Amino acid sequence: MKLKHFLCVLIMLLAGTIFYGQTPTPTATPPPVEDDEVIRVETNLVSVPVSVLDKNGVFIRNLKQLDFQIFENGAKQEIEYFKSVDEPFTVVLMIDRSDSVKPVIDDLKKAAMAFVDQLRPNDRAIGIAFDRKAYILNSKVRDREMLKTAIYNLTTGAGTHLYATVEGIINRIFRGLPGRKALILFTDGQEAWSWDQPKGAKPVQTYQTSIQAAEETGTQVYTIQFDSNFRTDEGDKFMKEIPKKTGGQFFKAEKLKDLSKVFGQIADELRFQYSIGYYPPDPPQKGDRRQIKVIVNQPNSTVRAKSDYVFAR
Repeated sequence: MKLKHFLCVLIMLLAGTIFYGQTPTPTATPPPVEDDEVIRVETNLVSVPVSVLDKNGVFIRNLKQLDFQIFENGAKQEIEYFKSVDEPFTVVLMIDRSDSVKPVIDDLKKAAMAFVDQLRPNDRAIGIAFDRKAYILNSKVRDREMLKTAIYNLTTGAGTHLYATVEGIINRIFRGLPGRKALILFTDGQEAWSWDQPKGAKPVQTYQTSIQAAEETGTQVYTIQFDSNFRTDEGDKFMKEIPKKTGGQFFKAEKLKDLSKVFGQIADELRFQYSIGYYPPDPPQKGDRRQIKVIVNQPNSTVRAKSDYVFAR
């Protein structure tokens, strides 16, 4: 049933043209997100993915439920669900193909293909190239050679509609999709939507709604930002805030030749995580935002988990 649902969602995304080695035909613009298009849950279980690293940055495995404590708004919670996660995941690799990427496109393609090589046979991966539109790179989510070939032949295009593209992809692929899911976003953080619109036009998808969509769908977002002449303060903030809100991680691509190492870190983190769940004693209402803190009984360790959540029932 899960695979059937996943394929149905993927077919929706495939409304555009799949391309291999040529400039792609744009897909349809993602539709506006309606106010009632939020995650539907049957219980108030709050699930938190957690990564634990030692002082050398190596992921610590084989921890038990008793090693963890979790707090909501400062109050300790009873852990009702615990799992040491080592299972397949669904990942979307979003690659900026705007004109600002031209100086780094070769390094980016090599690193992205190296990331694909680190995926296991049962992991599901979708490649998305984007500028003003989103273009899907592979129609088969476990066909690594198809995805690598499309990445290898990737070309650059026009300016970036960052927020609309990120939010559209999250809603079309991840909303309602069960299991672990992550989005890896490689871009300079440029938002060029306003450049293409009539003066005074108001965007439907924004900085805030993009982050909200990721939070509501339980999507971990990992951002990799490269330098360009088009960066803005808001874009820099977005690239750091969306992983913080979703339990992902921000990377600064200062040395583009180190991108393969960065992608390797992300693959390891997705593979070696813990999942902790609890039921808040005071059931949240729609729109409630609550603080989360996870403590691990391991000396000299670092815990990475989202710091809050929004209840979107």
